[in-house]
Amino acid sequence: MSFHRWESVKTFICGLGHLDFKHIYALRCFKFWKSVYISPNVVLRTALSCVVNSQDFNQLCYLYGVSVMSMNFSELTCAVYEHFRANTM
Repeated sequence: MSFHRWESVKTFICGLGHLDFKHIYALRCFKFWKSVYISPNVVLRTALSCVVNSQDFNQLCYLYGVSVMSMNFSELTCAVYEHFRANTM
């Protein structure tokens, strides 16, 4: 299957059950910060408290409709995939 330059491959990628780079990056960020949140390491958790209060982090969470602290990994993944599907169709 070939695409012209002006055609978006987002729908094709979505149909395969994959994410584009923007959504992969967001999902990796959410999973990383969730791992830090459940980590027993005090230094990492202190760093997380700084990040959680940042405007960028809060905007990203709001955009995807996630709460890193209260959602498990599976819920985070589902939220990002649903956001990609909703923005592709």
